[in-house]
Amino acid sequence: MTLLSSCADVSYNGDRCISKPLLLTKYFAEESPTKPDISGLAITTKDPHEKLQLSYSLGNGIPTVLGRGGYCMVFKAEDLKSGQLVALKKSRTPLRVKRPFLQHESRVLQLLQGHPAIPKLYGYGHLKHFEYLSMEILGSSVSDKTTEALTVITVIRIVEQTLCALKHVHKHGLVHRDIKPGNLICSMNDPSKIMLIDFNIAKPISSGPPTTNDPINKIKHTAGTPEWASLNSHRRIDFGPGDDLESLAYTALSLLRGNLPWFNDDIYESFLQSEIRIHKVKAAMSASQLVMHFPTDFAYFLDYSRGLDYHEMPDYNALEDRLRCLAESLGGYSKDDPLDWTSVPSVKIEPQIEQSSLNGTDDDVNYGKDNGDSDSERHTNSYFGDDIDCWDDVHSCRDADITLPTEVEELADSQVQVPTIIEVYGY
Repeated sequence: MTLLSSCADVSYNGDRCISKPLLLTKYFAEESPTKPDISGLAITTKDPHEKLQLSYSLGNGIPTVLGRGGYCMVFKAEDLKSGQLVALKKSRTPLRVKRPFLQHESRVLQLLQGHPAIPKLYGYGHLKHFEYLSMEILGSSVSDKTTEALTVITVIRIVEQTLCALKHVHKHGLVHRDIKPGNLICSMNDPSKIMLIDFNIAKPISSGPPTTNDPINKIKHTAGTPEWASLNSHRRIDFGPGDDLESLAYTALSLLRGNLPWFNDDIYESFLQSEIRIHKVKAAMSASQLVMHFPTDFAYFLDYSRGLDYHEMPDYNALEDRLRCLAESLGGYSKDDPLDWTSVPSVKIEPQIEQSSLNGTDDDVNYGKDNGDSDSERHTNSYFGDDIDCWDDVHSCRDADITLPTEVEELADSQVQVPTIIEVYGY
């Protein structure tokens, strides 16, 4: 059995796919159009019962931190056998956690291997106190490259590459759910290339109608990062491919303007108050208002993404053509040229909403810990290493709806066999 592309009973209108995405649980056929690219990976396919084992060192003294997020820290590490340098994600997750986040991300990356915008996966392991995932080292994120606005051509190039990556993700029946400048990373070896990272909350596209969680009675946060989340995410409606595109549209607008009207540096605002304010401002502003003084193609991109039905696959080719025509009208570019990170003056836009209506309180939505699974309760800490201050937050298991179907997990394991990380030395 092999992995099939994303559309069932596909019909085309020109280049446009107008069918629903094929669900992950139905991604089985006798032939596969593509196979994961395993070149350069520490992967064996000789014996399905024999896996390679990996040991890493974080070096002597304080290790090099490449990044950090809500679920893990990322360190530079060295493969003790080959000497290869890797990015090693480390998450404080006890063995008793049934559905760890990095295990899920490893399986998603297994399914997506072979695309130029997807990082190469090297290994995964779940040890006594931590789980680990090793992948290729990448460069700086788009958000780290600039705090100001970027040229229109640079924004077009970033959006084009991210759109290509999302096309690959969606055609495997998945949604990323956290598209933002911080998850768009420059290639270490190719200054013209953007890559997509952080698949730990990616999930399958639902087979039925999108689920809706009542924020008053259901304890659910906005999926992803509120500043970049779609309107449906704020409304607690399940993600479809269009929601990833909407987040990409906000990413493009923030890079064009250098800001978005719902950005706020108020350190006294609670997370919940921030969510409420961001949603109100975002919902009150039209695409034309957000794109004011910039090419209207970006307004079209946002309106188009907001208008997609839950199961509707975007017309990626049409969007790519529109961006290509816009780039040509501005003089064009060579795909091999390094991305231009020259800053240009920011263009601020004020929220089109009364300030008094932005005052939310923590009582507006009733948040808590329970997600309907007793295993998701916060675990007590049993780890007392020298770096315990870095790991005071013990991660619970991910929501059950994020987990891939069992047959898809088995398929991923059979197609790309990822070596097991058995030891990590240092820190």
